[in-house]
Amino acid sequence: MESAPDSPPRLIPTGACEYAKRWKAGRLDAVTFPGEYAADADDEELRPYLAAVAEGKEEEAIGNLAHALACAPTRLWHPYAQSQLLHLFFRCLNPDLPGEFRDRANSAIVNLIEAWCIGMGYVVEVKRTASRRGQTPNLFPLIDEREGLLSTPEATEERRAASNFIALYKDLVARLKRIRWKHHRNEYRAARPAGKSFVIGDAISELKPVLQQLERDHGLPGTLPPVGRLEEMVRQVLAVKKGRNPREQFAYEYLGEFDFVIGGVERPTTPSLIKSTIRTLARRGIRS
Repeated sequence: MESAPDSPPRLIPTGACEYAKRWKAGRLDAVTFPGEYAADADDEELRPYLAAVAEGKEEEAIGNLAHALACAPTRLWHPYAQSQLLHLFFRCLNPDLPGEFRDRANSAIVNLIEAWCIGMGYVVEVKRTASRRGQTPNLFPLIDEREGLLSTPEATEERRAASNFIALYKDLVARLKRIRWKHHRNEYRAARPAGKSFVIGDAISELKPVLQQLERDHGLPGTLPPVGRLEEMVRQVLAVKKGRNPREQFAYEYLGEFDFVIGGVERPTTPSLIKSTIRTLARRGIRS
C-alpha cells in the first residue's frame, strides 16, 4: 500500500485510492487481504473511509478513518490505517512539499492519533514538540521548529543559513585584522577634537577595500554604508574602552546595516541583534 510521489500531493495514499475504486466497483473481496485481515476487507466501519476516498474527499476520508479508530482502536493495524499513517508521516517530513500541505498532513495525523487514543480510553491533546530550552535567535526564529522527532525543513534551512551567517561573521573579523586598530585608536584618543576626523578618515581608507572585497566574495549587495554612517561606525569603535575587541565591535556595526533574506523572508538587523545572534548561535554550538 505504499504510494508513489503525487503531483499535486495528496493526503490519501495511492494504494488506498486504488482499493477505494475497486470497492466502489464491487471488486474488493477477502482475497485482497490474505491472512489475518481477510475478514476485514469490507469492514463496515471502514466503508465510509473508502467512500470518501473514492469521491476524492480527503479531509472527510481522514475524519471517517479517525471515527473507525475511535470505535475500534485495533483497526490501527489494518492495512488501510497503516498505509494512511505512513503516507502522512513521510509527507509531513518531505522538504520538497509546500509548508501549507505539510500542515494539512500534520493535522490529519493529529486527528488519527487523538481518535485512536479515545478508542483506547484516553482523551489527549497532541501538540507540536516544544522547542529546545534557551533563547531562540531572533534572526532565525524557526531554527528549533520540529515535526515529531525531526526538524522541519524550514528549521533545517535556517540552521544552514545560520551556519553561513557565522561563516560571514568570522571571515569579516579575520579580514579586519588588516586594519591598524591599535594605531588608529591611540591616535584618535590623542588627537584634538578637530583632528579626530582625520584619524577616522585614515581608518576608513583602510577599511573600504577590505569591505568591498568581502562583499564581492560573499555576494552581499555591494554597497558600502553612506560616508556619514561609516564615519559614525568607526568613531564608535575607536572610542570603545580598553579591553574590548574593536574588530568584533565593528563587525556588529557593519553587519547591522544589512537586511538578510532567510527562507525567502527579508529580515532587518541592528548591531545589537547581530551581537546577540552571534552569541546565541555560539552557545548552541552552531559553526560555519
